[in-house]
Amino acid sequence: MAHINEPVAMRRYANRRLYQTGTGNDVTLESLAELVEDDDGFVAFDAESGPDITRSVLHATIIERTCHG
Repeated sequence: MAHINEPVAMRRYANRRLYQTGTGNDVTLESLAELVEDDDGFVAFDAESGPDITRSVLHATIIERTCHG
């Protein structure tokens, strides 16, 4: 039977940094890119207002890697 991993949960705070909810560690562009390349799931939420911002985080990661990668 296949084991399904939970997506990595992240929160973005007012300082615009992403933090991994489970560990409290900073999330870097490189770590986000690795999650995408390894086909690991992640979800991102705004820490203050609560909406899901995964799509915008993924978009920003792609743009940053494409332009500066």
